Amino acid sequence: MSKKLFLNNFHLKLLAIIFMTIDHIGYHIFENLQGFGEIAHIFRIIGRLSLPLFAFMIVEGVFHTRNLFKYLLRLFISAFVISGFLLIIKMGYAVNIFIDLFLYIYFYLLPKTT
Repeated sequence: MSKKLFLNNFHLKLLAIIFMTIDHIGYHIFENLQGFGEIAHIFRIIGRLSLPLFAFMIVEGVFHTRNLFKYLLRLFISAFVISGFLLIIKMGYAVNIFIDLFLYIYFYLLPKTT
């Protein structure tokens, strides 16, 4: 029996979450400390690897879902629940990646899949 050396969806999501956490640590902790600017920059570069992984998983989800409407609805609800949470804790902005991914699917992928 041969072993597969490829990463599955769970591994890609886990890597994306780890990269995103590294990015947030670099921004929220090291960015404001004196003398840690280079470390913060390295953390931010590593963290930027999360967006392509999340975008890839969203596109895979679009092509492999049974019900595209329910998939888009869940993504839409997630986007605005998180935006509402950011407004409640007074982050000063309500932009998150779910809004960008939803708009990408709705305006770019949806016309090509139907």
